[in-house]
Amino acid sequence: SPGGRQAAGAGVGPAKGGTGQRSSPVCRAAAVGAPGHIRREVFGFALASSLSNSTYGYPTWNFSLLSTAAFFGLHVNNDGTFAADSGMTVWNSSALTAFLNAAHSAGTRVVLTVILQDFSAGTPTMCAGLASRATTIAATVAVVRAKGVDVTNLDSERLHVALLTVQPARSCRTGPAQGS
Repeated sequence: SPGGRQAAGAGVGPAKGGTGQRSSPVCRAAAVGAPGHIRREVFGFALASSLSNSTYGYPTWNFSLLSTAAFFGLHVNNDGTFAADSGMTVWNSSALTAFLNAAHSAGTRVVLTVILQDFSAGTPTMCAGLASRATTIAATVAVVRAKGVDVTNLDSERLHVALLTVQPARSCRTGPAQGS
């Protein structure tokens, strides 16, 4: 929920009761340790749709309390290329540049989340996207290098096989991972 994302970016830990309240000073001290030194992984999650929101977007975050900030994200097309959607528009915006600069100046790593989702029967988009993985990998490497992002994460989601009769994503794989 946006409230949980706000708390993860604005403070340390989840929102209390979904209200967006920051965590207690005791929790903050345990997570941060000595001034400027985070003792454990603390993530902030930035949706492209609300990246620069003045209420809960990255401008309200204290990056010194975060070890990593994840940008959600760039969507993958069937052919393995990135979709020319709102995520790509934000990716190519001055707002993303400002987000990266704010994070990196505080020593916070940035993760690009690459999104491949398919919620249709038979998972045709997932199968096509996975078959075009070389294109996705090349595109991901290019955009990460161009922007100076630290890490990537592939968020691949599909219909839940146990609930519906659909083709499992593993049957879409080709190459070394096939059959695992």
